Amino acid sequence: MSDDNGPGSASILVPEFSLRSRVAGAAQNEEDYRRIGIAGVDAMNRALAILEKDVSDFGTVLDFACGPARVLQHLHLRNPRQQLYGADVDPEAIAWCREHLDYGSFECNDALPPLPYSSAKFDFIYALSVFSHLEQDMQRSWLSEMTRLLRPEGAFYLTFSGHYVFDKYKDEFPGEAVSEFEAEGFCFIRNMGAEFYKYPEWYQTSLQEIIFMANELPKELRMVYYASRGHVGLQDALLCVKR
Repeated sequence: MSDDNGPGSASILVPEFSLRSRVAGAAQNEEDYRRIGIAGVDAMNRALAILEKDVSDFGTVLDFACGPARVLQHLHLRNPRQQLYGADVDPEAIAWCREHLDYGSFECNDALPPLPYSSAKFDFIYALSVFSHLEQDMQRSWLSEMTRLLRPEGAFYLTFSGHYVFDKYKDEFPGEAVSEFEAEGFCFIRNMGAEFYKYPEWYQTSLQEIIFMANELPKELRMVYYASRGHVGLQDALLCVKR
């Protein structure tokens, strides 16, 4: 583990490669790991600007699928008074967060809801590259859970793999998945290997059109922002507000 005292990333802790690679991939070095964390916050702020807010304006924040807090650490630097929470299915990532980040509260969750929080607890929830890995029924379950946890007028930012990712990697996908995406606007592909980490069977690759995702949202959520490739130039970004 190391830290960095450069501009914009002071005191950002970087976990060892075996843990870092689960969220960043085998090719990312420590500098890229920090840079992508900052870029994630910047992407959220671009979306939140439509509400005349940024990530620092919320009192109680949940990072769903936080991993080793690559993004959450940057929130703490910007507003040390925020109440920060992280949840992830990876017990090793949660153990690392609990050991190194004493300003947040971290929980290990199951594959399916609920999370151990009361309803309407959070002002802001973000889920980065979660809904790019779930099959449809699981996606619906977690969208409902995020809605339960948001207070009225709370904001929910999520990313997913949309048409850009589909076009970019189309030749690598099975023919039946390509046909399903083109016909229905959604597909789920079991292609997450064990090059550096064995992901669960339910955590694979999903792709969806924005129209499909919009129809999946619980009725309590109102879309206020969408950007194709809006998150770090790859995944689509969506911001919702709870009615």
